[in-house]
Amino acid sequence: MLSHEPQEFWSEASGNQDALIDCYQFMTRQDNPSAAGTVKDQRGEGGRGEARQEVMLVVGDPGCGATALACQLDHRLRTAGLKVLTMDKISSLEPGSFKANFDAAIRVPPSVSNTSSGSTSVGLSALQRAVLEARNYDCFIVHDMEIYASDETAQAANAAAIIQLMRANRAARFVFLGAADIMEWLTLELRAARVDCRTVQLEPMPANSRFGHFVTSVALRVLQPCPPGRIDALDVDTIHTESGGKVGLAIKVLIHQIMDNGSPVDAGADQNSAIWVCDEDEFSVLDGGQADRSITASFDAPVNLQVLQPTGSIGGQTGSIRAQADSVRRSSGWERESSSQRQPSATQSWNHSGSTETDFRHCDPAVENESFSSWVARLGMGQGHSAGLSLGDALVMHCGKGGADPDLQWANLELLQPLSLSDRLYVSGQFALQIPGDESNCAQSSGNLSSDIIPYSKALNYCPECFKVDVAAGLAPAMRVEWRQPWLCVCQRHNAPVLLERMATSTFTLLDKGWRAFAEYAGSPASRLATQFPLQHASSKHAKADNDRLLALAARMQGWFFELTADTTPSAKAAEFLMSYWLQDPNVSGAQGYARTYFFYRLTKPQAATKKQYGETSTELKPDSSRPRDAAVAYWMLGIGFGVIDTSEAEFIRDTTRPYSIPFPTTRDEASSVSGMAYGKGQQHAYLEYAKLMLNDAEYRTVEWALKYEGALYRGRNKGRAKS
Repeated sequence: MLSHEPQEFWSEASGNQDALIDCYQFMTRQDNPSAAGTVKDQRGEGGRGEARQEVMLVVGDPGCGATALACQLDHRLRTAGLKVLTMDKISSLEPGSFKANFDAAIRVPPSVSNTSSGSTSVGLSALQRAVLEARNYDCFIVHDMEIYASDETAQAANAAAIIQLMRANRAARFVFLGAADIMEWLTLELRAARVDCRTVQLEPMPANSRFGHFVTSVALRVLQPCPPGRIDALDVDTIHTESGGKVGLAIKVLIHQIMDNGSPVDAGADQNSAIWVCDEDEFSVLDGGQADRSITASFDAPVNLQVLQPTGSIGGQTGSIRAQADSVRRSSGWERESSSQRQPSATQSWNHSGSTETDFRHCDPAVENESFSSWVARLGMGQGHSAGLSLGDALVMHCGKGGADPDLQWANLELLQPLSLSDRLYVSGQFALQIPGDESNCAQSSGNLSSDIIPYSKALNYCPECFKVDVAAGLAPAMRVEWRQPWLCVCQRHNAPVLLERMATSTFTLLDKGWRAFAEYAGSPASRLATQFPLQHASSKHAKADNDRLLALAARMQGWFFELTADTTPSAKAAEFLMSYWLQDPNVSGAQGYARTYFFYRLTKPQAATKKQYGETSTELKPDSSRPRDAAVAYWMLGIGFGVIDTSEAEFIRDTTRPYSIPFPTTRDEASSVSGMAYGKGQQHAYLEYAKLMLNDAEYRTVEWALKYEGALYRGRNKGRAKS
């Protein structure tokens, strides 16, 4: 059996073909008045203002075929290379909310949208605006506008969201489809917002030969090849009578007539006739209006059907149906391809057994360096594969019980057993080499300076630019494996280094982590700032250039740091010790390293001063708890200490950045002084002893300079600098 996509029920003989052409021409028209600058309003007043936008309203009674028209329009626009967002999904939580259904269309989990920063009950959220900015859609197609008009309150809220959507996409085109008797509320709201409306009415088809050709062409597309005898058996008059000529209802009546005429076929019957034996489930896409509401994938190009000229009433013309069928076969080339040559495409396969038949390698491939849990999360939110949904549920259950790392489950045979062999081979090839070591790495003590990756629950860093690239490609934000690497602060996958951000919330799940991180970024001030570091002169026209130079210095030091080994000077272990010393977590000992406090002082508890002076320094050095911006400061200090950053570059950092209190050191002696000022004498001694315990003699000599406190000398130098 073959399954059927909505466009397969479309025919150019349809009475809605002219409406489709009008909509397509409107959506692809180049002279968009919305992009204009100076306009005159309705009162005739001129001046600089917002340009008047124009939308297309497609109205018709239930069963008129609006859903099929929208699907065909979506297909043709995508074929033309345009970016299209079709709102044909209904939220199970808030079916009458335009915002909720918009989230469903862009595949944002409801749990993320409802809690994202900048989200309000009226209008678009910061996350929705960020998605629109990244994807830059050309066209919007909105189904079933009547569901947004349940009452006046709903109309007002939905109209506000629709108008905000239009204002945020002035160069885009919009088509709204709905029942004629309910679309009036939208028309009034749009006119109040100074939006012009162009209306297309979907009318029933008259009972003439064009309707007969329409029915024939659809029948030929439903099940191929179509035996001529079955075409003769179609009662076109009854189809028109029961449907009233409405395109959508006509197709439903046709399908039911085909099923009623079908009969069991024995083993010796003709193969073509066997194809015409069908059941109700195969045509479930027609329930509720011709199209499955979950289908949003792009479709194969439709067959170009020849339209016969109408010749009057179709009464008594059943015998001419075969001639029309032959004409359609000749025009479409079906005569030249036998049933044995024709193979169903991947999207047409129909498996009644319900077994998993997918191809993740081509349908939902992982992005470069994507983590296993992130990929599984995207499978469930993408095209709605049952295999992806099941795999996500199984991963949550498995990792929720014993605390297993979800990114290391790519080799879990029990978890992957339901997948097809090709999918299992793809998973093993894609994720096998991404994370070194085994699951025991995640259970290592945070005091071990050589742990390979940060524990999943504490891996909160992400690159906002990588997220933007993902979202622009129509994907969900993907978490990368490399972001779990300790000490990483800069992403270099872009034309210029990008400072990583860090999630402030830990209330994510492994199925929504990427979306929550992107939502948090979209609602934060960081997304609106031109610089990532606090600068002395943030309003300067040179601020971005200064910020880029600071990032380049951090990127240089990060690359230098990751190239260190046990045989270099300093060794990797010695450099890691200094980084931890400068980034000491205040939640552990009450003290926090200089790099962590350079831009912002975070120790605010009343007992902090006492703990700072007398508390014991913990031997747990937690690199995963520092912010990427603080790690950049530690890298700069490392560069000063080992001559990778010269004096002029150090002075640039000092003169450009805006510290919380103490200026940035420019020499090794000054770096030593500011390092010790963060700790009391007991804590300094504890660090010296800890360094002797953790490092060998040669390594200890390379870090000893940073652990000797000479704060008085540094304070004197800065006092003199301030006076001068």
